Amino acid sequence: MLTRFTDAMPRCERGLELAKEQKDTNSERVCESGLGTCLRFLTRYEESLPHAERALALAKERKEANREMEAEWALGDSLRMLTRFTDAMPRHERGLELAKEQKDTNSERV
Repeated sequence: MLTRFTDAMPRCERGLELAKEQKDTNSERVCESGLGTCLRFLTRYEESLPHAERALALAKERKEANREMEAEWALGDSLRMLTRFTDAMPRHERGLELAKEQKDTNSERV
């Protein structure tokens, strides 16, 4: 929250290790999402992709539509910043679809 992304990354990485050890898929998703976010804000878009993809897979596995929406957006955003627009479009479209299903007008606007 303080935008100290470089400082946050080792904490997310350690949290991810612990979550995997404990088979805690919710915490794993949170840490994968956090790592992806840090990397995106550090403009390390290519590196952020596997974390966003894993967060998305975990959200789908856990049937958490709101987290799936966030992960779709994050993945689409990294792809967009890499100018991979053809790959980004379906991610943003799916995020929009999920926002509409949840009647989340703020996310729909984004």
